[in-house]
Amino acid sequence: MKSPANPTTGLRQYLKTEFWIEATAAAMMALGVQVFTAPNFIVGGGLSGIASVLFNVFGWPIGVVTFSLNLPLLLIGWRRLGRRFLVSTLRMVAYLSLMTDGVFARIPPYRGEPLLAALFGGVLVGAGLGLILMRGSSTGGTDIIVKLIQMRKPYLSLGRIVLATDLAVVLLAVVSALCFYLPKNQS
Repeated sequence: MKSPANPTTGLRQYLKTEFWIEATAAAMMALGVQVFTAPNFIVGGGLSGIASVLFNVFGWPIGVVTFSLNLPLLLIGWRRLGRRFLVSTLRMVAYLSLMTDGVFARIPPYRGEPLLAALFGGVLVGAGLGLILMRGSSTGGTDIIVKLIQMRKPYLSLGRIVLATDLAVVLLAVVSALCFYLPKNQS
């Protein structure tokens, strides 16, 4: 009979590898959003895009909004997507929220050339997201929605579902910019 595995071995292994990769990915994404894209009203898709819109319109903290919007989705996905996926996703959502509001909110935003803000923000967010997806995790939000939709309707293309959800967020950003952000900043 095998002896039970030492529970601290798993934690040590996690701290040696996974934690540092996840923390680096979260830091890259948080820096990209908090310093480059959100202050310049450059909005990507997903819940971080919605949080960026709410940041620019109402001044709400991006990390808190992202975490709050993710909680119901994590609860909905808990039974259908599996414990391992959702635990790693919850970890990433927590890391991202803490990095966004706790670490990078203290760094002055870049308010220079918008094209450079989009470039730097896009590279940081894209590289961070790539690290997360390579580890089999996600940043929550629309990733959970897309996975749940694909489970119910497997004939739908994953790319089209992502495109539709991200397009909806970008359209929300355009409408909010036209209604709230631009008039507020022109005076």
